Order: sequence, then structure tokens, then C-alpha cells
Amino acid sequence: MMQRRRQQQPVQETVQPPPVPAPAAARARVVRVISGADVQEMELAGQRVGVARLVAQTVLGVGPDATALVDGHEVDEEQLLGEGQLLEFVKHAGQKGAPESSPGDSVIEVAGNRATWRRNGKPLGATSLHELVTRAAAAGCGAESWRLYPRQVRLMAPRTRGQVTAVVIEMPPGPRQVRWIAGGSRPTHGPGGPFEERRLSFPWVVLVVVFRGGEISGVQQAFYRTAPIGALDDDLYFTNLLNVARGYNQESWVCLMNLGRRLGRLGWEERIDAVTQHFWQAAFNRSSEIHEGNSYVNSMARVDRRLANADAWEAATQASPYFALEVRWQRASHNLGETVGRMLDLVAPERPIERVEQLVTLMQQEA
Repeated sequence: MMQRRRQQQPVQETVQPPPVPAPAAARARVVRVISGADVQEMELAGQRVGVARLVAQTVLGVGPDATALVDGHEVDEEQLLGEGQLLEFVKHAGQKGAPESSPGDSVIEVAGNRATWRRNGKPLGATSLHELVTRAAAAGCGAESWRLYPRQVRLMAPRTRGQVTAVVIEMPPGPRQVRWIAGGSRPTHGPGGPFEERRLSFPWVVLVVVFRGGEISGVQQAFYRTAPIGALDDDLYFTNLLNVARGYNQESWVCLMNLGRRLGRLGWEERIDAVTQHFWQAAFNRSSEIHEGNSYVNSMARVDRRLANADAWEAATQASPYFALEVRWQRASHNLGETVGRMLDLVAPERPIERVEQLVTLMQQEA
């Protein structure tokens, strides 16, 4: 009963007085200040631009000679700043890129072996024609000149727009099976000569071959190294091979005369493969001793007693397959970079652009 009576009694609600609004917070009177990449909201409304400049010099590093713009309009130092305005300090610094060429504007004047930059007739700079052309060439070429190197190729050095290219091929050391002319054979070369299969140790073998129009140019050399190529000034060493001789203005010319196929229509991968396969698979004979009057097989035999003859070389290989890396081979007269340059000069002599007449010749060739 008590519970029922209690539920029937009206509930008296307590009425809360309405809340008293708090006083409005004082709003910051800000101006957005921009200088270059910096943007800051600063309490500068009501201040003169001159005062804002002093603040911006400290905070943003604004220069004293920067132009003041308020909402995009140039103003003086006495201009009062209003709340929410945009104050920008700018300092002009030329323009991006180069202006379009027009009569009386920038020109390059070439006379003799000098190039002079002029603007409206006033000289602004000068350099040698050779230096100007070198810098232009160093700017690089487009994707049409890009090339993936074939396997075992360390360097490709083109001239005459790629019509002539020197290629440096590096082949790893180790024992290799080769065909070697038999000792005491009467035929010194040719298909009738008796050959023997020899397993011989080789160090790193470096072939430098100059191609013209994709074909063998006749300028090609073979060298040894006891370590892989690391730089253009690396030394090269003479081989102890048959068919490698001094001749044709080359100190280590290698015979590739009987390659037996045209290479010009092949891609670089197939072209290099044809050369290296011929080098290893064609029989080594004494043709250079007849036609060039010398070969390195005899002159290098005294470098190491293990190279005295083919029998000694093969026996040393059986005992130590990589012994050729230990041999103190005779150093060639020129390093790798010098050798490549000299060989290219034999096929396509370098003619640096140094005088205006050479530029005219190039333009005539294009025409």
C-alpha cells in the first residue's frame, strides 16, 4: 500500500535558472603575412605597414627593400592594416627560363674560334667555340641514343654519330679449351695444319674492337689483365698468344680476318657474340709470324717458365687452373683509355669543333 501510494504522489520538478552567457572572448585582430614560402597569422591589424615590416624582418627575414602588397595592391609604409587583410612582401628576381628570342634580343655571335653572347648589341659573355660546343654536347641526348650494353662489354665509345664505335670486351679468367697448332707443324696456318686440343689457363682477357658501320674495321687488339677493369686509366698487359702481333699501327693487334660473316645487320649482342666466339673457337696458328712478322707467343715465353711452350702451359694449368692470374705480364705502353682513343683516331680521327668554318661544314652536310 505504501508503495502504491508513493507512486501516485505527483513528482515536483526543480526548474533551473537559465545560464548566464559568458562575456565574449576578445578576438585577435590578425593579418595574414606572406613572404616567399612563409605564411604567418600576425596580430598587426591597426598597425602601419612600416611597423609590420619590422616585425616581418625579425620573424620571416623580410628584406628592407621588399615591396609591400596589401590585398594584391602596392602600398606605402604609412598604410594602416585592417583585420583579415593579406600583407605580402615580394622581391622580384628575374624570370624563370629564357625569354623568347626577338630581333635585338639575346644572340650568340660566332667569329673565328670565339663565341660571344650579346643582348641588344651589348656583350654579356664570351668563351671559346670549342668550350661552347663541348658544353652543348654534355647536355646529353634523348632516348634514341640509349643502349643496353651486351654481355661482357664494359665500354662503348662512339664517334661520327655512332657510325664508328670502339667496344671494350672483358672476359673472365680460368682454364679454357682451345685449338692450338701442333708443335713442329710444317704448315704454319690454314686448314691443312695439324691442331691439338689444349686446356690452358688465361687471366682476364680484354678485347678492344673498333667497328665501322657495324663491321670489323681492322682495328682490334687483345690484352691481358689480372683484375677486372675498374677505370679508364687501368693498365693493360701483353698476351702470350698466337695470332696477336705488333702491326697496323697497333701494338697488340689480334687477327679476326677469318670471321667469315657480315656483322653490320646484326644487333650488338649478336655482333659481340660473333667476335668472342671466333676468338676462342678459331684455331690459334702461326699466320701472324708469316704476315705480320711476329707474334707474342715467342716474345712472352720468357715471362714465366710455365709459359715456355704449350706443353708447359697446359701442365701448369692442370696443376693450378688459375695460375695465369699470378703471372707478372709485361705492361703495354698505353692504359685502357689511351688505347681506346688512339684506336678510334685510326678509324675516325677526332676533330673538335674549334672554328666557325667547322660549324658551317656540319650545316652543309645536313643540307
